Amino acid sequence: MHSFQTIFSLALLFTTSFASPIILDPGQSAATCGNNHYTSAQISSAVSTGCKFYHSGTGAGGSTYPHAFKDYEHIPMSSNGPWEEFPIMKKGDYNGGAPGADRVVFNSACQLSAVVTHTGFMETISRITQIEQELGNHRAAITKLESELSQLRATQDQQPQDHQPQHQKDTSNSSPNGSSTTNSKPDTHPPTTNPTQPKKYPLLHSEYTRYGRQLILPEISLHGHLKLKTSSVLLIGAGGLGCPAAIYLAGAGLGHIGIVDGDTVDESNLHRQILHGGNVGVNKAVSAVEAMRKLNPLVKYTAHEEALTAENAIDLVSGYDIVLDCSDNPATRYLVSDVCVASGKPLVSGAALRTDGQLLVLNAPPNIGPCYRCVFPVPPPADSVPTCGEAGVLGPVVGVMGVLQALEAIKVLVGQMPDRAEMLLFAGWGMGFRSIRMKGKRKTCVACGEGVERDALRERIGDGSVDYVRFCGGDGVADGLGELERVDARTYGKVVERGEKHLLVDVREKVQFELCAVEGSVNLPFSEIPGRVDGEQGERLRVQLEELMENTGSDTPLYVVCRLGNDSQVAVRRFQELGIDKERWIGDIRGGLRAWRRDVDVDFPDY
Repeated sequence: MHSFQTIFSLALLFTTSFASPIILDPGQSAATCGNNHYTSAQISSAVSTGCKFYHSGTGAGGSTYPHAFKDYEHIPMSSNGPWEEFPIMKKGDYNGGAPGADRVVFNSACQLSAVVTHTGFMETISRITQIEQELGNHRAAITKLESELSQLRATQDQQPQDHQPQHQKDTSNSSPNGSSTTNSKPDTHPPTTNPTQPKKYPLLHSEYTRYGRQLILPEISLHGHLKLKTSSVLLIGAGGLGCPAAIYLAGAGLGHIGIVDGDTVDESNLHRQILHGGNVGVNKAVSAVEAMRKLNPLVKYTAHEEALTAENAIDLVSGYDIVLDCSDNPATRYLVSDVCVASGKPLVSGAALRTDGQLLVLNAPPNIGPCYRCVFPVPPPADSVPTCGEAGVLGPVVGVMGVLQALEAIKVLVGQMPDRAEMLLFAGWGMGFRSIRMKGKRKTCVACGEGVERDALRERIGDGSVDYVRFCGGDGVADGLGELERVDARTYGKVVERGEKHLLVDVREKVQFELCAVEGSVNLPFSEIPGRVDGEQGERLRVQLEELMENTGSDTPLYVVCRLGNDSQVAVRRFQELGIDKERWIGDIRGGLRAWRRDVDVDFPDY
């Protein structure tokens, strides 16, 4: 026997799980509803949209409704006998005369919300519905107020300092580059003294409360925090490195944080780019600023919704005190470094791939510390630097490196310049940090070496004299394939459909191949294909290919595929250099497996 409280709990559970209920009610109490009924039309209409009816009685064979329903299920719920579920109406009217059958309640989606069997239940359900409606109204009002508050804060950010009340002004209200660092939130505890008199304390009451734990650090102190408050930082990229760096810089209370990114949030970013939440399709810079503003509204934020290029880099960097390079490609790293040298800005450069990370503090102090070119005069071969999308990356690894970038930026801004040039290496899977001491600034560096004028470097950057993409070999494949050496995914799909004999070599790494692969393909990881095919390495590659082609004819076409269509081109060129294309056609699938999914097999996983 179930208690009244148990039945009420079940009713409450059902009711609060759905939308506002639709009540089918004969208008009578349990004692008198025998003279009323729901018509067959009412019930059949509900059944046709998926409703299920509950009725109290003695069983499907009882005299009350011997032919009304079928396909019932016993659900003990009350002392009036078992409850029975009747999903399908067979014939006849719904007779309300069964013991305890007072009302049946459905939600707006035609799903059962509750069964009412005792006097007073309907009042409870009505009150629950009323409360839900009131809560919805309050939530809407809160959302409206939050939107209005954000607009007011944005307006406050743009107001000149001289137009603000004295108790809202900071004694150091602009950074050396002239960018405003006005606080966007007024003091919630204004001083009781005459507002025209000088402030008694240099920070707002809310700032003492918010930043107290870092203010009491000797390394920061009030003096250091005031430097942070009047400083500005530009982050290049709002991805895996930029997100953790940005959120900790916002928490530290810098005056102005700008973030540059022309990309939009993709679902594949979310495991490591922690600021973006559900903002898929939103510009990353805008999404990051939205998250930072929620954490700390006292900071000024600027979202630069564009990619960093040689044309806009000088203007963007010149408005900030320090730059964090949170990009993911060599070309941008060289560009950012050159721009920081030309603009006299310190640079914190971070990188992460797979489970490893790297950190450098460059051009610090400006014109004294080494630049990125001093450390890496020659970029690595283009085909030796995979992206995160190609090689993978572990979220906590980029998190660690991004947080360390924020830490180094704070140290530089409070005046703690590095006393020697070092590179920090992080092996995430080995749980280890290692610091490598570097030689420092190179006299022969083409960016910061002896005899290099800042103005001349700025001019070379701005007029496009330096092609950073080509310098890094990143304009596609250095020796790209011709049109006759490539096919699109649809063309290859027809080859498969017609059953034409061929061999498909997938050059993704083994772990990716095991995730998903085109049926019938074989795996030869790109990491096992040498950059040069002469000597022992080339001979090993030849043996591998011969084993893969063992059951094919000498003229059987060989198709090569990778994830995006870049590594496959390099692989084709290496295979051709081995001379195995004398009788057979060798080429790649343009766009790789992503194009295969888009144009041929929509069920193929995208990762």
